[in-house]
Amino acid sequence: MPRVKVNQNLEKQQKRFDNIRGLIEGEMARYHIDNEMLATKALINSRTLRDKRREPDKITLPELFRIADVLKIKIILKREEGPDE
Repeated sequence: MPRVKVNQNLEKQQKRFDNIRGLIEGEMARYHIDNEMLATKALINSRTLRDKRREPDKITLPELFRIADVLKIKIILKREEGPDE
């Protein structure tokens, strides 16, 4: 039984990483921004940025926020109401 749960979590996580990768690539194309320009504006080494775009699970939150700011991506964190609310 636990293997199914782990596989489902990995699938969900992979979908999220694919979504982030696609979002970054799409907005780069939309704004005609290449890797060098994004790296410079987001204060990230261009080689590091290229590698992290391939593997979004390696992107730290501060890096993701800087990339999102450059590409005008809005990140919204939403929580559910708890049982006491």
